[in-house]
Amino acid sequence: MTDTSTHAQAVAALKQLGYTLPQIRRTLSILSGINQPEIARRIGCKRSTVTLTVNGHRRNKALQYAIAQIWQVPAEELFSDIP
Repeated sequence: MTDTSTHAQAVAALKQLGYTLPQIRRTLSILSGINQPEIARRIGCKRSTVTLTVNGHRRNKALQYAIAQIWQVPAEELFSDIP
């Protein structure tokens, strides 16, 4: 899965199946083949920072946007559960 519409479709399908946003974010790593250490490398931060953000324990909008951009899904769709 590499194009934007495929990832967005996956997010929509997972939402319909009742997945929570943290579950969807973790699943995107598997579906995209881009794991958290790779995301951290691309963004230039620690893997633990990515993990905290993906799990919803970090509210850094810049990190959320960067992670969503890697997965090619709008950040508002992936992180709307985090105020």
